[in-house]
Amino acid sequence: MKKWILMIGLALTSALTSQGQGQLEYLSAPITDGEYMIVQMTEDFLSDHKFGSPWLRDLDFRVRSSGSQIGVEEYRMRLGLINPLEIKANRDYKRLMDRQLGAERLEVINNVMLRRYEILLEHAFLSRKKNLLESRENELQKQSNLLLGAQGSLNDLIDVEESLTKLGLESIGLDHKIELVMSSVSSSGVRNLEWGSFDVIPIDTIWQRTREIEWSNGMLHDRALRSLAQKEQLLKIDQAEAFSNIGFIQGEYDLDRGDAPADHLGFQMGLTIPIFNSDKPQLERKKLALIDDEVELETSVSMEKERVDFMISEMETSYLQLMLLAKRSQKLNEYRQLNSAISGDLDTYIKLSELEYFIREKTLNYESAIRMNYIRLLHLKGKLAESPLINYLSADEVSFELK
Repeated sequence: MKKWILMIGLALTSALTSQGQGQLEYLSAPITDGEYMIVQMTEDFLSDHKFGSPWLRDLDFRVRSSGSQIGVEEYRMRLGLINPLEIKANRDYKRLMDRQLGAERLEVINNVMLRRYEILLEHAFLSRKKNLLESRENELQKQSNLLLGAQGSLNDLIDVEESLTKLGLESIGLDHKIELVMSSVSSSGVRNLEWGSFDVIPIDTIWQRTREIEWSNGMLHDRALRSLAQKEQLLKIDQAEAFSNIGFIQGEYDLDRGDAPADHLGFQMGLTIPIFNSDKPQLERKKLALIDDEVELETSVSMEKERVDFMISEMETSYLQLMLLAKRSQKLNEYRQLNSAISGDLDTYIKLSELEYFIREKTLNYESAIRMNYIRLLHLKGKLAESPLINYLSADEVSFELK
């Protein structure tokens, strides 16, 4: 199997044997503030706002006078105590949000890198397609000259002219698409994408690495897990706040009590017994809602596995199709040698040329599909944002840093 794939890489992918000079520059371009906006706004909010509960629930100051006489006879100051579990729950929530910000920042990087890889792969595909069309156009022009020199049939000349017209129209469309892709690339400061300095990762290497990667617990699962952790912690806060009032400490100074100043002083302490909880129905509803989030977490695992299995299946199909094309390419060369040895028939030459174009075009399509699925699988796993950042389109997986 590897032998056939190696033949594909050597015989049919010479137009894409390297990774471009501008490619690494584009991948390492700074991530804009707009792309980081959600994470940055959350970071700013967390830094400007405090989530910690106060140690005291409230402060109550009272004075009392006796009868209709003017004058204060008693002073009372009461400090309401707050549930320590509420303080702890709010602190834990703040720590949780701080930890999750790092994961959310990595997810932003992962998504940005996916878009950049997709643009690079689209540019590579369009560039190779453009080269293929130019090669085919030159071949058709050569056939036209041969038909004229050999006084070929008018129908054959018309067929060649029709093919040239179709290629010309397709080429104009490709030029427009390449311009659109480059407009996205140029916004990051990269003016040109070259594919002539670094080796591109071979298809057989992609297939081997795809089979070796462990695909469990990817990006969708991590996102659902973070969401569930937030809601569970918020429920803990609500549960603690339902018993926020645990009691009070009160100091008093009563002029009617005793003669000495020390006799006027008094102290009281109260403890709230949580027998009744008016918030219980609301808390139970929130617990019920958490069941949906737990189900969503499990669903995300199965959905992610289905996506991975489908994409790998597509890659395997394209891989097998490339193997078949490699065999047909061998046959094509044998037929060419046979035609040259026998008579060099012009009609046979034209048929062989059409077969060659078909094989090269299909090879381009299947290789591009495999590379695109490979990058999307890495994105689903979150590997595009792993440190150090790696150029997964290069054969030697060159590392780089964001500027």
